[in-house]
Amino acid sequence: MEIAFWQAYLITLAIETPVLVLFLFFSSRDSVNRLTMSAFPNKFSTKKIIANSLAANTLTLPIVWFVFPFLAGSLGVGYPLQIVVSESFAFAAETLVYWRLFRPISLRDAALASFVCNASSMLAWACLLVL
Repeated sequence: MEIAFWQAYLITLAIETPVLVLFLFFSSRDSVNRLTMSAFPNKFSTKKIIANSLAANTLTLPIVWFVFPFLAGSLGVGYPLQIVVSESFAFAAETLVYWRLFRPISLRDAALASFVCNASSMLAWACLLVL
């Protein structure tokens, strides 16, 4: 199935943004510093979460979509390694974006948010491409 960049961008946003909203709304730290799934007063507005999801994906998806395939082709790297490297880049970059834009979120929580969002979209893409 051939997918254009703009379609991938919209689908990725449609998956990762609601996941990020839910993750940030329902996660908080308990007294022993464990991540728990209990609602807390809106620390971040839905508007801010959507804007930051848009920013993170706008920064990373063009690199994942255009730069990594070019580099993989130039270096003779196979598709599986290209996916691992590009998704690792997206995870790391989005972790830093979330850590910076969702202050005072910890780096660990930013990494967890990035992991949950990227894992959700990778799973959804795997399902879409199989169908």
